[in-house]
Formats: sequence, C-alpha cells, structure tokens
Amino acid sequence: MNAVLEMGSADTSSVPSVVFDSFTDINGTDLSAHTIGPTNTINTSWTDTSSVYKIQGNLAQTNTNALNFATCSGGNANNTVSCKVKITDAGAIASDAVGIFTRFQNVNNFWRAILFSNALDIYDMVAGTPTLRASTPLVISSGTFYNLVVSVNGTTITATETTTNTTVSFTMATGAGQTGVGIQGFNGTGTGTINFSNFQITNP
Repeated sequence: MNAVLEMGSADTSSVPSVVFDSFTDINGTDLSAHTIGPTNTINTSWTDTSSVYKIQGNLAQTNTNALNFATCSGGNANNTVSCKVKITDAGAIASDAVGIFTRFQNVNNFWRAILFSNALDIYDMVAGTPTLRASTPLVISSGTFYNLVVSVNGTTITATETTTNTTVSFTMATGAGQTGVGIQGFNGTGTGTINFSNFQITNP
C-alpha cells in the first residue's frame, strides 16, 4: 500500500501517482473550478455539486454542517487514495467528521473511511442507508493533521491513519467496478473548518 509517510509528503517511489493535487490555487476558488495538479494523468476533475469546498491556504476547505461530497475519478476500481486531513474547531470536535470515500457510484451508494468521535470508521452506504462496518479507536485533536490512506482491492477495503499506525479493514459486498473517489467533511458545530491537503491516487 502506498501511504503518506510524513506531514506534507507522500511516498510515490513504488507506484506512480495517477493524481496528486496540492490544492495550490487562489484563495476562495471553488474546488470545482480548481485544476488538479501537479499530477493528473487520468485527466479527472473535481465535482462539488453543493459548492461548499473552497481553496484556502493551499487546502481544500469546508465549514458546512452537512456531509457533502467532492468527487473525482480514481481511474480504476482498485486504487489507493491518500490525503492529509484536519479538523479545526474550538467547539465540540466529537460532532465533526473528515474522511475519504471510494467505490463511489452516487450519493446513495459508496464506501467511506472517516475520522469521527475518536475513531477510525469504515462505512458503506447502500440505497441511502449508511452502515458502520468496522471501527477502531483513534484520538482526534483539533488543529492536527492526520494522514489517511484508503486502499480498495477486489472485495477488501483497508483504512490506515499512518501517523498513529492505526488500521481497520472490511470485506465489501457492494461497489464492485465503481471508480469514483473523493473527500467528505462535516463540521457539526458550524464554528470550525474541515481541511484536506495533498490528495493522491495510485492505481495497482
């Protein structure tokens, strides 16, 4: 698995990235108007149908209190997606969530790995109904970047937070063949921000 090794850098030595987005752009740029770079060999682009993600300080950022999606193509149903994620909230951080989704078909059908309420969770969404499939404890602090890596291969989904070496996995029964991936955040208090940096996709 190709994982983020340290804050701000990603290991691309073994498998070349098909997408690497540093979110470098003018502050206030809508994510859907942002050009993915510096690497985009599969010529994908961001879709943010709710227009809640903006570029701010070379981060993709949202402060919405709904679980909105920003999607792009993963190029392959089997892939590894990594991203630095951070919750900044002076309020009740336990009500905030940040994560990566994969095998995305539409807003009602996908898999996701999220940091939420001091845990790393794997959920599936089928016909609009979310189900918690696997979970492991992980202390989440406001203002701290976490390196989240989500790998899907066949029927196996594995989520890892690399700075704490926390891993959880599950055998999937849905989502076969779907290539959509992306980011998802929820600011439950409405007083903070959900932040994403250095989004990367590798294909096997």
